[in-house]
Amino acid sequence: MSSTDLGEFAVSDYGYHVFFSSTNKQENDTIKLNFKVKAPRDAHILLSPTHFPEEESPVYEIVLGAGENTFSTIRRKQLGEDKAYRHSEESLVSPDEWRGFWIEMKGNKIQVGRKGSSAFMEWQDPEPLTIKYYSFCCWNDATANFRIN
Repeated sequence: MSSTDLGEFAVSDYGYHVFFSSTNKQENDTIKLNFKVKAPRDAHILLSPTHFPEEESPVYEIVLGAGENTFSTIRRKQLGEDKAYRHSEESLVSPDEWRGFWIEMKGNKIQVGRKGSSAFMEWQDPEPLTIKYYSFCCWNDATANFRIN
């Protein structure tokens, strides 16, 4: 299934269960992922070189609205150390309205932004991964709804 076939879907636990190919999101060695999310907090996006990576495998995990919707982060493995961190005074994600975001990876740089805005968080990986798949989840006590553009 390609990401354009996804439409809207919900996830309600921490675990990446469905993976999508990033090949239709690549253009000139740049991966661009546009999506909307409706969640109270903890919307997780995984960028991975492999299908169903092990917990300790090298991946990029981006969390929007972590820590009760007070910060966002980019990690180099699932539940790993924060490589980029952005504190937020206002709630980044919302349980009541769809909010648009984008993720772009070009070379060794990952950027994350809100739809129509410049990046609010970025990180340069000294040993960049070749991304082939992406997936979504949330923290265990929340439900996140996603729409892929």
